Amino acid sequence: MQFPSPSSRTLNLTWLLLMGLSIGSMISGGAGPGAEGSLGWPRVALLLALTQFKAHQILTVYLNLRASTRSWRLTLNLLIAAISLLTLLAYIVTDGLR
Repeated sequence: MQFPSPSSRTLNLTWLLLMGLSIGSMISGGAGPGAEGSLGWPRVALLLALTQFKAHQILTVYLNLRASTRSWRLTLNLLIAAISLLTLLAYIVTDGLR
């Protein structure tokens, strides 16, 4: 069975989107000179949401997951969401221990 590959235009636009999301992650994460201290859970949640969307784009476009079955797409997206949620919960718990 043949699955259509994404066009080069789609790949390039997705790459631009991923670069924009990476810059957004750097800004919301406070990257730069003099960046110190805790980010706070809302900023960490934003970072994880951006990361989750980036992972979704990579799976959908570059790994062509849109051509797979719905169960594969759902399973992988749920795993990404679970990892993000567990990371956020771990951050909230350990930040509260300080």
